[in-house]
Amino acid sequence: MIAKIDLITAEECKVLVDKVLSLEEHWIVRNQYYGEDGFVSPAYPDFYTLGAAAYLDGPAAHTNNDNELLLKHFSDIINMVSEVISEELGTEAFLDPDYAFPGFHVFRGRESMLYGTRFGGSIHLDAPHITSEFPFKFDMDRPITFTLALSMPRNGGGMNYWLEDEALRLIKGNKPPQDISSLYENLPPIFKNWVDVNKKYEKYTIGTLYVHDGQTLHQVANEVPTFSDDIRVTLQGHGVYRKEGLMLYL
Repeated sequence: MIAKIDLITAEECKVLVDKVLSLEEHWIVRNQYYGEDGFVSPAYPDFYTLGAAAYLDGPAAHTNNDNELLLKHFSDIINMVSEVISEELGTEAFLDPDYAFPGFHVFRGRESMLYGTRFGGSIHLDAPHITSEFPFKFDMDRPITFTLALSMPRNGGGMNYWLEDEALRLIKGNKPPQDISSLYENLPPIFKNWVDVNKKYEKYTIGTLYVHDGQTLHQVANEVPTFSDDIRVTLQGHGVYRKEGLMLYL
């Protein structure tokens, strides 16, 4: 399900993380996606992106983006990721300046954070290829998602995911991918137990690029105690196959 490619060294990751931190004035606050009723809960981390994100901002991400800033400071790593994905998938990967480029996710820990499935990211299927309202034709059946791990909390970090079985098919029902979010909170107790018991954990390694289709149920994992000086930084993106090749975006 997940292709794992050792891409850069820990030292190179630190250089990139330091650069992301130096650009904090350009971070977009995303805390409204955590906690109850739109308010930030102390049980969750502070969450930011550097760059617009179609899955959070909708189609507006593509017309109101930070592409110029990202290329100015991160063109080398973005181009490297693009080249490696091209080799891994056997197709030409490219960026289109009319759409939001891959960008960064930043999570800052806090001592009051709780952990476990309920306090990870939303349990979801990736759907920006559906919600972005792309005007061009593309292959709806072959989206991709990628994550380059640059910094993780001292106790580790990664991704939870759930393999398809009959119970999961019942949980998902006939909902389209874009409607499967905050799944855990809306489940009856018997299915919450299934989610807790059947989750699988992919621990991220610094400098490794993870590529998958985004169509296996997954979430940002929060499985261990977190400290206030912990920071999780990843380079994130999605891809769609159009006639020119594989377009990468966030």
